[in-house]
Amino acid sequence: MVAASLQLAGALGPVTSAAQRLAGDLDANSDARFVADQCMKLVFPDRASDVRFREAMLCSSFEKIDAMWRIIGGQSELEGTTPLGAFAFAETAAEIGITLSEFEQVYRVGAGLVWLCWYRHALERAAMHDVPVEDLVGAPTLLIHAYIDRVFAPVYERYDAARTDHQGTSDHRQQSILRQVLAGTRSIGEAETEQALGVRLDGEHLAFVVRGDHRVDPAELAVQIKRTCGISDTLVYRHESAPVVWLSSPGRFKPAQLRRVREALERAGADIAMGEPCSGLTGLGSTGRDALEASRLQQKLGTDAKPLLSFSDVRLESLFLSEPERARRFVQDELGPLDSAEGRMCRLRDTALVWLTAGSHVSAATQLGVHEHTVRNRVAQIEELLGRPLASRRTELLVALRLKRILDEDAPRAVANGHARI
Repeated sequence: MVAASLQLAGALGPVTSAAQRLAGDLDANSDARFVADQCMKLVFPDRASDVRFREAMLCSSFEKIDAMWRIIGGQSELEGTTPLGAFAFAETAAEIGITLSEFEQVYRVGAGLVWLCWYRHALERAAMHDVPVEDLVGAPTLLIHAYIDRVFAPVYERYDAARTDHQGTSDHRQQSILRQVLAGTRSIGEAETEQALGVRLDGEHLAFVVRGDHRVDPAELAVQIKRTCGISDTLVYRHESAPVVWLSSPGRFKPAQLRRVREALERAGADIAMGEPCSGLTGLGSTGRDALEASRLQQKLGTDAKPLLSFSDVRLESLFLSEPERARRFVQDELGPLDSAEGRMCRLRDTALVWLTAGSHVSAATQLGVHEHTVRNRVAQIEELLGRPLASRRTELLVALRLKRILDEDAPRAVANGHARI
């Protein structure tokens, strides 16, 4: 690279004495401010208020322009310059998340602006001192490009290395914070947490878990939903059982937004469990834990669970299962003889669950794929076994039937359309 730069620099012969005198008379400070201001305006208009970034840009611009004017003036050698300011800018750019395309663009734009500065000075000097413009422009132009050509490779390498290091460190820290959020513990304050995660914590958050389908990349699914549903931010935590994905909004999610999110998750073609929208840092943890709990119950329910299961669908089960022994006692007390692994009792439990969910013999028969009279006969058998009308303790019986499916996850299940899905 150095040899190529030197060959380029010498393509038009030595710099004229007039060009050397011009370079010696120039103020690198004013040119650097012009280049830095224009780069911020053209490439980074959204970072105008970032003082640290502007300072790094200005220092890098001054160093480069000062070096180029000194090289053109014969005070420094092209091969002897070390772009320390450009290295510092590269590290700052990597740290704050400047993309590769932006980093390359600012160098292209910067090179053009530096040449524009020299060309303006050359035109002014030529007009004032009756010097041919070509004596001031030719060789210096190639020297400017030779300098840019020489320093870009090591500066890019510094940016790439800094970006790799920062992304690794940043990702590790983010994962650590998300682990604490899910556990309900925090070692840092809200402001620092918000900065590290890059989301508005005072907004609303919704978590979901994609379980056991390697064809669906949770991170890619999150990006797709962000793009199509107007979501502002996403986070992904690589949980040991299944990744947890958060969708975040600065304000409350709109009903239409939530509907589109559900539709996108249903189209994903995987078993997905989701929490409920919650606000703030506490809500970030709550919706994540709810999604994980819904995913755990979804796995226990197996084919009885809907492909997209909300925590609200299994909130009662989760509440009861926090004390498994009491849940088993509740099931035994409510189901009585129905609490049996015998095949006939399994069919009667499925019928009871569908009948209580559907609300009529006709609807239950349709869902079960049997005749209406079969449903009537089964309901009569259930009531005889229970010793009371099926609807007399509707809520308790429905909860007990739903719990039974989870507590006896290895028990035989009805197949095809013969049961209600939670």
